[in-house]
Amino acid sequence: MREKETLSLQTPDHLIMELKDLARRREKLADHVTSLKGNMKRILSVTFPELEHLTGVFTKTILRLLA
Repeated sequence: MREKETLSLQTPDHLIMELKDLARRREKLADHVTSLKGNMKRILSVTFPELEHLTGVFTKTILRLLA
């Protein structure tokens, strides 16, 4: 028996559905974080145009400075 078939035989359907839902939520959150980072980068490039050339925008030091 293949691993996928074994998993579906041993795992109740509601747990599989919950896992799929969690995976979809994670994907949406990852997309949202990517969008927010893009917005932040755009704002910082206008406000501090030299910043991106000096260091990474999302380093701990820069994020602490901006907080």
